[in-house]
Amino acid sequence: MLKRATWWLPRAETHLSLALAGRGGEVWRWTVMGGVRRIPEEVGMALLVVLAPSLYLGIGLAPTVYVLKHLQPAAWVEWSAYLNPSEGEDAAYGVCVFGDYVVAAGEAGGRPYAVMLGRGGAVAREWVGGGPGALYNCASAGKRVYAVGVENGSGVIYVFDKRLNLVARVEGAAGSAYLSAAYDVRSLYVAGWAGEDVDGDGAVERVWLVERRAPDDLSVVSARRFWFGPWKEGWVLDVGVDVSTGMVWAVGFYVDAGGVEQPLVVVFNRDLEVLKVIGGPEGGGLPLGRLYSVVFDGGWHVYVSGEGGVAMF
Repeated sequence: MLKRATWWLPRAETHLSLALAGRGGEVWRWTVMGGVRRIPEEVGMALLVVLAPSLYLGIGLAPTVYVLKHLQPAAWVEWSAYLNPSEGEDAAYGVCVFGDYVVAAGEAGGRPYAVMLGRGGAVAREWVGGGPGALYNCASAGKRVYAVGVENGSGVIYVFDKRLNLVARVEGAAGSAYLSAAYDVRSLYVAGWAGEDVDGDGAVERVWLVERRAPDDLSVVSARRFWFGPWKEGWVLDVGVDVSTGMVWAVGFYVDAGGVEQPLVVVFNRDLEVLKVIGGPEGGGLPLGRLYSVVFDGGWHVYVSGEGGVAMF
């Protein structure tokens, strides 16, 4: 629970609206008459933060900050796209912004599927893969978009151009899966799981897999398989690069010796050397269950979401 929030307002020509969900019922309001002003808030606040800047025209119009308690989620649906690309089961698992479009990655009738939507929700282009599988996430990089998933039982990376034409396709190791991708100009990072017999019993377990690949030809620059005993299974469900530090964060879960899913965060440097493990058999005070996503605010904070809530590091 956040005990203190400090906000820096921009110059007086900008109007800044701030809404925070919290526990009280009061409304606080400050008006800044010009320049830059530091505003502290000494109340407990919950998770939702909506920041909506808009430009004022004219002179003497001052920025105003509104802090609202018990605010309903401040999000409005501008459009929804309902697609039925096959006669079988269809699903969208990941989405990324690609220029003036939004690309959704998923499956259509059990095959990898990608669709490019205009900012108004209209379908611009569609693509369907050949073999059985699905796409789980995507990452845009200038004139290219990378989509990752599984096809024919192996992890696969697809590269599309700005018209969603297939440019390249690269397979990972047999029995692997790519579930997430992140791009930081220097490299493409893909993550998921790979099959490996980690305890020597002849049975293949799923272990954490993170790869750093060259953006141009998708060659492997470095790769890391991660596990610790006892280990029954583990998946990386999201990977991200904190551009302010260069650290690569992988989040997901593993199954311990008792068959219970445990949250896990592993922080790497750009070369995929392990810097820190949060969770694991030694514990780490992270009661969030399976972890699904990681995002960065461009400053000093990292946010991880899971079944049990959101943690800030």
